Amino acid sequence: APLRRCAVAPLHSLQDSDLLRSLLIRPCAFTPLELMQLRVPVQRGGFGLRPISSGLDVAYVGTALRASASIRAAGGLTFMADQLSPAPGMEQSLAAAVASCARAGSPAVPAWGMEDSDTLRWQTLAGASRISRLFQDFAAAAGPAQMGRIHSCAGVGAQWLCTGPSEPYLEIPDEDLVFGVLFRLGRSLMTPGPCSH
Repeated sequence: APLRRCAVAPLHSLQDSDLLRSLLIRPCAFTPLELMQLRVPVQRGGFGLRPISSGLDVAYVGTALRASASIRAAGGLTFMADQLSPAPGMEQSLAAAVASCARAGSPAVPAWGMEDSDTLRWQTLAGASRISRLFQDFAAAAGPAQMGRIHSCAGVGAQWLCTGPSEPYLEIPDEDLVFGVLFRLGRSLMTPGPCSH
């Protein structure tokens, strides 16, 4: 039987005209595997739609780690010095965040109060480690056949998702964008039936 393109509702007919927000408010429209792909970075074949909360522990520890050298220099305070004695409230929250980062596979936190390359690089390495783990979990769930499709959507070919329509010629019509998203998620773009053209 001949194939015709799937019908796509215009984005302005959704509850919210912003596609990204619509994806986030209506997660029931996606399979568990598609939800995983939505969180994978764009350059790895996903959409990069991760909640800010998923990286808060890394950001909190990384910021405190970088500030600890200045705190030590300014006041002579030994920040996070004695992990065995009862710690003040902020140090307790930092210890909990460090434990959360360790459970997520982040590298060990370097010495507090030092301004060296390990301290400056920790947050970048911890963030990269978290993304790597997310991608590995996704690849394991997707399987080799699906990963071939995902890899073909990755790299420089994914830049259409990152380009803001700052000029008229950069705008993508709603229908083309929806079809691009469906294709990236591995959805069928054709349905049986006569073509309307």
